[in-house]
Amino acid sequence: GGDAGSVADKLVDVEAVVGSRSSFTALRRGGEAVSWGPYSKTRDGATAAALASGVVSVEATESSFAGLKADGSVVAWGGGTGGDAASVAHHLLDDVASLHANSFAFTAVKRDGSVVSWGQAPEAHGRKDVNGGDASAVAAARVEAGAVWTTPRAFAARQTDGTVVAWGHKGHGGEMPEGLRDVPCQDVYANALGFACVADGAHPHVSAWGDAAVEDMGTVAHLLRAPLSPGVAAVVSTARAFAALRKDGRVVAWGSRVHGGNSTDAGLCKAGDPEEKCHVKGVAKVYSNEGDAFAAVRTTGDVAAWGVASNGGNATTVSALLTDVEDVAAARYAFAAVKKDRTV
Repeated sequence: GGDAGSVADKLVDVEAVVGSRSSFTALRRGGEAVSWGPYSKTRDGATAAALASGVVSVEATESSFAGLKADGSVVAWGGGTGGDAASVAHHLLDDVASLHANSFAFTAVKRDGSVVSWGQAPEAHGRKDVNGGDASAVAAARVEAGAVWTTPRAFAARQTDGTVVAWGHKGHGGEMPEGLRDVPCQDVYANALGFACVADGAHPHVSAWGDAAVEDMGTVAHLLRAPLSPGVAAVVSTARAFAALRKDGRVVAWGSRVHGGNSTDAGLCKAGDPEEKCHVKGVAKVYSNEGDAFAAVRTTGDVAAWGVASNGGNATTVSALLTDVEDVAAARYAFAAVKKDRTV
């Protein structure tokens, strides 16, 4: 994808660029999709012609692309099985309302709420279900267009009644636990290995499913359910952990401890202190980075951090500098604090 010379003359009036692992597709103002790189090939002349106009959005897996057209049809191209939608082509001719991708598969939501999926990873050995490329398990579902979330190998979608369905790799959130299938979700969040459901209203609660570390909320589950929880204002995540900011300013984290799944690791208490003192409270904003660290700006202007220490998960060594903090910017493996006087 580093050499676009073959299509350079077409890379004008570009409105968006989408990347796969090593290829790109540019969406031009007139609706033409222009691709370059090793996964840019179309399978036949009809596919190439379909990409010449009318494309309104493009999604990418690691090795393929799919485009949603203004007439409600979908066109797929590139490498891997995601680039070949022949097995479901008759479902993609019209009435598609939204298009979504994980690392190996695509999902189209049709206007009647039904879902169509295709694609798989090379190591799947013909099994589409392990990556979300087969939605037959949720064939009866009717989901909201746009209300679809992804992990690398699974999809989750909110139905019109507020409940959620999932399909794909179980260890990545592709199978809903029995006890959660009738639970309505106002918001759904994803990390690399699972999903979290936030239900608000009279009985607020948070639940999760996917990898065992994500699904098992252990001793903090009661802190995110009524009557102890007043509701959740925000959820952020690292690859294998979640952190929920409650509406009362308390942060509750769960998941793999080494990936930030325990906010009591923020160093707010000493040995022998009661656990309650170790929790991160009085928080205005919470952040995460790709290096498996969390940071929280408290209403007092200081910062608490936990997770992988070398990637920003330990703020104790610079705590004297972290005063009057207003905001935090997350890099891949670090954090930077913006103070109220606009210094960093």
